[in-house]
Amino acid sequence: NLSKNRNITDSGFQYLSGVHTLILILNRNITDIGLSYISGIHTLILICNELITNDGLKNISGVQILNLYYNNNITDEGLQYVTGIRALHLGTNTNITYYGLRHLRGIHTLELDSNVNVDDRGLFYLTGIHTLSLPCNDSITNVGVQYITGVHTLNLSSNSRLTNLCLPALSTAH
Repeated sequence: NLSKNRNITDSGFQYLSGVHTLILILNRNITDIGLSYISGIHTLILICNELITNDGLKNISGVQILNLYYNNNITDEGLQYVTGIRALHLGTNTNITYYGLRHLRGIHTLELDSNVNVDDRGLFYLTGIHTLSLPCNDSITNVGVQYITGVHTLNLSSNSRLTNLCLPALSTAH
């Protein structure tokens, strides 16, 4: 865990090749360049790292678990670089919309909490996902819930627009 270490910069990442898990929370001097040194890492947690962009996601091939919570420089376009990933956390990313979710078909686990631009249209792409967490997404309605069939584990907590009418669609959840 190298969180909140403001003196760690991109150049130091060359020594982290082969690390299994790397946690970087609030590291304000890490950029896309630093990510180019750590391809093949299994678990990468990049929470609140303001200088990470879509270009940085091109450099993280082989990552299985990725947490990009509150990284607003990641957009729909960047999601094309995380295909094949097993678990992805994209909570509170205001530049992720329904349209970007098309890149995430086949993902095992997806957390999209508090993403104001994710709505019913994006749920269409998430059919058959194993674990889906969508709390605090008030753009999701009963209509969108109909798309998420075959989900094993589903979290729809704190979605104010959901009513009893969505419950029949959830009968396919395990």
